[in-house]
Order: sequence, then structure tokens, then C-alpha cells
Amino acid sequence: MRRLPLFPLDVVLFPGELLPLHIFEPRYRRMVARCLETDHRFGLIYHDSDRFGPFLMEEGRVGALAAIERHHGLEDGRSFILVKGMGRFAIHDGLESGEPYYEAVVAEYDDERGPRKLTARRQASVDLFRAAVSALQRRSPASPDFDADQEVSFRLAAFVQVHPEWRQDLLEMRNEEARLGRLDEIFEQVIARRTPEAEVMSGTVLSTRHIRVARTARYYTLASGGEGVAEAWFALHGYRQAARRFARRFEVLDAPKRIVVVPEALSRFYVDPSPGRHGPEHRVGASWMTREDRENEIADYVAYLDALATQVAPASTPPIRRRVVLGFSQGAHTASRWVVLGHTNVHELVLWGAGLATDLAPDALAAGLEAVHVTFVRGARDKFRDRREEEAQDAMLKELGVSFRVLVHPGEHEIAPEPLLAVAEADVPEG
Repeated sequence: MRRLPLFPLDVVLFPGELLPLHIFEPRYRRMVARCLETDHRFGLIYHDSDRFGPFLMEEGRVGALAAIERHHGLEDGRSFILVKGMGRFAIHDGLESGEPYYEAVVAEYDDERGPRKLTARRQASVDLFRAAVSALQRRSPASPDFDADQEVSFRLAAFVQVHPEWRQDLLEMRNEEARLGRLDEIFEQVIARRTPEAEVMSGTVLSTRHIRVARTARYYTLASGGEGVAEAWFALHGYRQAARRFARRFEVLDAPKRIVVVPEALSRFYVDPSPGRHGPEHRVGASWMTREDRENEIADYVAYLDALATQVAPASTPPIRRRVVLGFSQGAHTASRWVVLGHTNVHELVLWGAGLATDLAPDALAAGLEAVHVTFVRGARDKFRDRREEEAQDAMLKELGVSFRVLVHPGEHEIAPEPLLAVAEADVPEG
């Protein structure tokens, strides 16, 4: 057992693999500084916040022990580091240490002792890997050396571009022969297809292509808008929610010259399980994005929301004096990306039940939020709150010079009328 600082990230590091990282969040700057003062080691653990929400230090979660091989500090406090996977660990217990980053007591996570020597089995996988590389490149490329008397599955896996969840499954497997079997499946499919531009995804060889298409998006409005609208609110729902039901939360904002616009995310799905065919009794929800093709998903919904803002609250004389974007839960990440990356002139950004999207670079945040009044609304009994995440993000915004305020209400993970009215009636300078 040992105490280890943790860095949740949407990547998976294998033992022996090298990984460059850009460290810019204040809490992880502090973590790296502490590591450099001690043994240069921390735990890198897979976590996709867009899909799974706040990181939880659950017992048994498996990660990679990372050692800082190189460190290059920048004048503004950021740094670039190169880390190497040194082994695996499993969380035994989370710690409340007072540090802004996560810490846990962890145990070594090793392979179970196998019944036989695997030299020949490893060599077979190495030969298959080399054949797959040759098939992709249509020539005999220079190949790294592998010692079949030692563990090779993680070294082989490091050369294969697979999804993080597939890599995490492989990381958690405690049997070398089983890992080699999973890798062989990929190598065999590559050889069978012999497609130079193929991409390996979750064990299946696919050729990735994109086409831009027109979509019909649905949105709802509260109040009539029209002539004389002085205040426009855009309310972005959370994961699994439907815009029509979500819109009812904002009826308390009904007021002359105010319009509330509730767009629905472009990806709908059935929320309620069914043993057979779904019927009208089963609820339908929507999601703004997943980890799949995320760059295009983000670009699509930013363009959609920009177009929506232009249509329902166009530039007029006199212009709209207050344009508010409110995002709830997953919608908070969506809202922050839209305000920072889009072209709509926004006066206020309200992030309710979640914070800023963590993939927004500090420079982009500083520029995109320079003239925007930011409000974080947090529930005192919200079980999804991550106070360390909040403290780290608050510290980063202060360092960037972005002004913000925090409103804490007594409720849970929900849009409640009283704090919503408090936000609407706050004395915020006009944009």
C-alpha cells in the first residue's frame, strides 16, 4: 500500500508507454511540483467527465503508475511533462488530504501467476503484429525489438490506436495470454482487410469518413418574443433530459419583453428500458454529445446554437440588452463551449450543477469570457458536486482574471425556482 496523488484524464497509459502531457490547471501544477519534490510519481486514471460526470475515487478502480521522465516549465506556471508507465495500481481508499488534487491509498495491481511459460505465445503475437503493420504500410517497415521472454502485450497495445475504454479493459486484465488474445483479434482483422487508411476502433477495423448534412433541430420558447424583446435566455438541458419537460422549469421567468429559448440536443434516445418494442409510455431524452467524434459533435452544436440565437433573437433596434446562456449539468459544459467557441454575443453565462468544460484552453477561456458575467449555481445537497473540481476551477478563473460569482442554494441537482429568480433579478451590468 502507498499514498498516491491521482490525475483523472480521458486517456489510458500502459506500463512501459511514454505519454506527453500539458499541465495547466493550478491544482495539477501543484501536484506536479509535489511529485518533483518527492519520487516523481503519480497515478493516471481513466475518466471521461463528459460521459461519467465528476470523478469518484471508487475502491478497486485501476490506473497506471506514472513517473515523470522530463519536465519543462513555462514562465506562466504551466508545464510540459513526459511520463512513463511504471506499473498498475488499484484504489484501496480515497483520502481527504486538504490538497486541491485527488489522493488515494493504492495497492499494486499485478498479473495473476500463470500456469505455463508464454515465450512461444508471445512470439506468435509479435509476428502477427509485424504482419499487420506490413499490411497497413504495404512494405516491411522497421519494427521495434520485442523480448518474448518478457511481458509484451502492453508494448504491443501501445502501437494500436484504440478507444480509451478498450485500453482500460486491457489495462485491467490480469492475464498476459488473455491480453494477447484480444490484440491478436485486431491484428488478424487488419491483415484480412489490408486497408492502408483503416482505423482500428474497439477491436473492429473501420474506415472513417465524414459528410456534412442538414439537420432539423427542435426548440421551445416561453413567452411570445417578437417586437420589443429586451432580454433573451437560452436554457440548455442536461443529459437524458427532454427540452419540452426542461422548459417548464423556466415558467417562473415569464415577464414582459423576456423570451426563454430551450433548444433540444440533436441526439435523442429512449431513457426508459423496455424488454421489447418501445412505446409511447417510454420517455425520450437527449444528449449534447458523447466521446465519439467529439470535435465534430462540438462544432455541430456550436453552429446549431449560433444559428438558433440569430433566428430567435436577431440583432435589432434597439438591440437586446441582456442575453443569458444557462446550462444545467451536461448542458453547462455545452453552454461554456458555445460561449467561448461560438460567435453569439452573450452577456451572462450561468453554469448550474456543473462547471466549465475542462477541454477549454486557458487562453480561450480568458478571451471568450472577458466581457461575460459568469455565475456558478451549486446545490448544497447536490450529490454530483465535486468540491475539489470547483476549487480548482475557481482558482484558475481568478488566475486568468475572469470575474465570476457563486450562488449556493439549499437543494439538490435540480433547477429550483427560488435560485433561478435570484439569478434573473441579480444586479448585473448591461452588456
